[in-house]
Amino acid sequence: MGFGDFMEVSTEFPDVVKLVFRKYLSVLEGKDYPLHYVVKSIEVEFKPDDSLRRLWQLHDVALQEMWDLISEQRSGEIIGLRPKQSLLDLKICIAENIVRSCHFCENRCRVNRFAGQVGKCRCPYRVVVHSAFTHYGEESFVSPSFTIFTLGCNFHCVYCQNWRISQWYDEGTNLDYSYMAYLVDEAFDRGARNLNLYGGEPTPWIHEWLKVIKEIKKPIPILFNSNGYFTPEAQKILEGVVDIMKIDLKYGNDDCARKLSGVENYWDIVTRNTKACVGKFMLLLRHLILPNHVECCSEKILKWLSQEIEPDKYVLNIMTQYQPEYRVLRGEFPELARHVNKDEVEKVVKLAKDLGLSYIVER
Repeated sequence: MGFGDFMEVSTEFPDVVKLVFRKYLSVLEGKDYPLHYVVKSIEVEFKPDDSLRRLWQLHDVALQEMWDLISEQRSGEIIGLRPKQSLLDLKICIAENIVRSCHFCENRCRVNRFAGQVGKCRCPYRVVVHSAFTHYGEESFVSPSFTIFTLGCNFHCVYCQNWRISQWYDEGTNLDYSYMAYLVDEAFDRGARNLNLYGGEPTPWIHEWLKVIKEIKKPIPILFNSNGYFTPEAQKILEGVVDIMKIDLKYGNDDCARKLSGVENYWDIVTRNTKACVGKFMLLLRHLILPNHVECCSEKILKWLSQEIEPDKYVLNIMTQYQPEYRVLRGEFPELARHVNKDEVEKVVKLAKDLGLSYIVER
């Protein structure tokens, strides 16, 4: 399926998007394969009761084999093979180990969700789906995006626009993995450019997403829509499966993160993860400008990007649509009780330009 088959959406993108997301665009044009086609074709032999250390050893060898095939442009040689045990099956096995002492995110609650325990995100073992539909509200090169919204989040942002979903005020349902995969395949046939794993936060549900992806038949790219607070173990599991990693760069310091999202060690964790994703995922970064947080957050984030990541390795979307929501509307955080103003937006965009960042301004 090429661009001409899609619904009436943008097919002209900025040069930086064409550079950073050239493989993604190539997949959409039918000239390349999404990663889940390759990971399902890598043969691995393992025993489900092997030690976690042994499983990781097998995983790392097989993952390197996968990247070697891709770098040598030889992945087409194995596409379509369905080994008895694949690298994706191994990833599922490792994820099932992790969820029994849950450390998908850096809250590292270590609860056994399989046994019914829940941690800070309040997510049970089975994924709880709020809604699933083709979404047009993402970046122009991402939309239309078949988006699955799940309940639960490892953050408790006081201004969350999806607070009814993230904080479990709404209800959801458990859906069969094969049925969700069917919905994804059908959406691809109708023009969806990717599967967008959203929330809430998708990180607590990694063990479930892998099972859905195993059932997907169509060559649809996978987008992981995250706050970036995942562990190195979670990132390694997603590597070779997820095509586009989207990370929200929210704060430039730990104090703001603690006060506004209820998490610790934010800056070190999210900057570590952003750097670790370079070269392993096509990297889409977002930064939502918050009122009265330009100096403490926006400026620090932009300066860090200019110093730490080459501009051809990511696209940054500077977002300006903040509006007061959730606890802010209760009067608890008066500094956030307004929209961002023109001066704040112009200051952030000018700094991004002056620093030579790879940025766009959308939504």
